[in-house]
Amino acid sequence: MDKCRKTLKEQKSVEIADANCFVGFDAYKKLIDSGVDIVLIATPPHFRPEHFAACVNARKHVFMEKPAAVDPVGARAIMRSEERRVG
Repeated sequence: MDKCRKTLKEQKSVEIADANCFVGFDAYKKLIDSGVDIVLIATPPHFRPEHFAACVNARKHVFMEKPAAVDPVGARAIMRSEERRVG
């Protein structure tokens, strides 16, 4: 994260505050609660159903990379979350 922040600052003059950097297995919750409107889910596929459900519950717009899930259980979880989002 520090390397990316340094590169953005040097090459694009974009500075990212420490308060906007989250680390750990609960980082997605902190990100969702930080006031963002759109979430890009590019985590390992195993985590995507849980992250997507949290975004839906927080009423965030989501862009998610493929695959959305790696097994039938995860795929059904994605579908349930999508039904809650639309319904």
